[in-house]
Amino acid sequence: MLVANRFLSNEVVMRMRFHSAVSASVFGALIAFPASADVTAEEVRDRILGLYESVGYTVTIASQDMSGGVLTLSGVDVAMDLPENAGTITMSYGNVVLSEVSGTVEIRFDPRLGINAEIAPPGEERVQVAAHADLDNLVAMVSGTTEEMTVEVTGNGGGLMLDTLVVDGETIPVLATGKFGALSQTLTLMQGEDERIMMAGSASVASFGMAIDVKEPGGDGFLTGAFNIADMTTEFSFDAAHLPDMANPEMFNPVAMLEAGFEVATLFEYGAADIDVNFQDRGDRFAMTSGMSGGLFGVVISNEEFAYDIHQTDVTVNLSSSELPIPSVSLSYGEIDFSISAPLAAAEDGSPSDFHYRTALRGLTVAEAVWSMIDPGQLLPRDPATVAIDISGKVQVLVDLLAPENLDRLDDMEESPWMPLEVALNELTALFGGAELTGTGAATFDPESPIKIDGVPLPVGEINLHLKGAYGLMDKLTAMGLIPPDAGMGMRAMLGAFARPVGEDEFESKIEMTPEGALLANGQRIQ
Repeated sequence: MLVANRFLSNEVVMRMRFHSAVSASVFGALIAFPASADVTAEEVRDRILGLYESVGYTVTIASQDMSGGVLTLSGVDVAMDLPENAGTITMSYGNVVLSEVSGTVEIRFDPRLGINAEIAPPGEERVQVAAHADLDNLVAMVSGTTEEMTVEVTGNGGGLMLDTLVVDGETIPVLATGKFGALSQTLTLMQGEDERIMMAGSASVASFGMAIDVKEPGGDGFLTGAFNIADMTTEFSFDAAHLPDMANPEMFNPVAMLEAGFEVATLFEYGAADIDVNFQDRGDRFAMTSGMSGGLFGVVISNEEFAYDIHQTDVTVNLSSSELPIPSVSLSYGEIDFSISAPLAAAEDGSPSDFHYRTALRGLTVAEAVWSMIDPGQLLPRDPATVAIDISGKVQVLVDLLAPENLDRLDDMEESPWMPLEVALNELTALFGGAELTGTGAATFDPESPIKIDGVPLPVGEINLHLKGAYGLMDKLTAMGLIPPDAGMGMRAMLGAFARPVGEDEFESKIEMTPEGALLANGQRIQ
């Protein structure tokens, strides 16, 4: 698929990614959907086929046999047509066995899953891919009632293998393999009113790894890479009026789904991970190794709000390239964090909505080879650098961002869709070159205030700042020639005007915003 992406438009690739995400979620739902004490293997089969077909898949079964409460499906193929007549992906399951066991249905799969892709967008190269996955004792147990079903999936792990890759009739010499450890999944699916689908569950995979080795035919070019990740877990929930019809991707309308009450929330966490890449092409070389101790990714989307969260810890990166002026670059950081949540529409009762924004890069260090390019005299201390800001509060939603008339003008919208009511500066941190700036604060905004700037009321509140080592940093930057002497003097004068000394090269400042519109620094009016 990585090779195929360069032949497809961004729109096609995005739809394929959505398609894959839906099919992965639906797979668990499909085998869980019909579970009840009285359900039969045939009913399970019919429900699975119906749901696959409802989202645009084509399922073919070569033969079927029912005997003693065991239904064996042979030659099971599931095909997915790509958008814009770009090709087809087919998964061959071989035999699928559904057994009625004490009021539950057990589903077992063949140990090998075949994957074949024929990708040929009009006017582009034709790509043919053949691969397979080896599955060690993958079993699904379905139980519950017709109103609330539960499926438990377990497996001992397995492997992935790319068998052949052909581009316009030319076989590409590539070795690509993967492996995954023990896995488990628990999924509960409920059928709501008007066929509404709701599901929630969790899953874990002990480990996952991939490796690739590509040689240039008739040349010395190559690409090798390896990726490993451990201790993956996820929790998820899903609520929708219906599943999207993937047979007609042009009909996919995420706004309409949100307006119909679509909600999804997922949290993906993982442990240690590493990547190793080497590349050479006609004398150009690139190599990179990277690792981390863990991280997470979370997202929430509904017709009222969205939230996004990404976090990584103890990251190291080492890279070399023929394009770099130095042999290699190494850096590390203790934490990178980005989180945002905001409302998309006003609450039903018109009450204010919460928002939150956080971004942080903590403990950044770079190798001396990089430092020597900007500070060969070693004037600056090599202490880890940090920058972080965390803001939260309440806003009044002024514009329904999902309304069609507003979606069409998002890029040109001059007014803010939110009116701030309360804002808290939970953290402001900046550490570099021996200097340290920290701050906290809070402010309120009165919508009835006669004083406004671009329609936003003036804030009333205060910010408390603490600065240490600023003079020392300015002196070093001046000595390095990075700032001119007169600029350094001007910065010192400004610092003296807005801050009060509390120690050697240490300052504090209290910035106040009054209801009358005045701006004070340590009690002195500056505006």
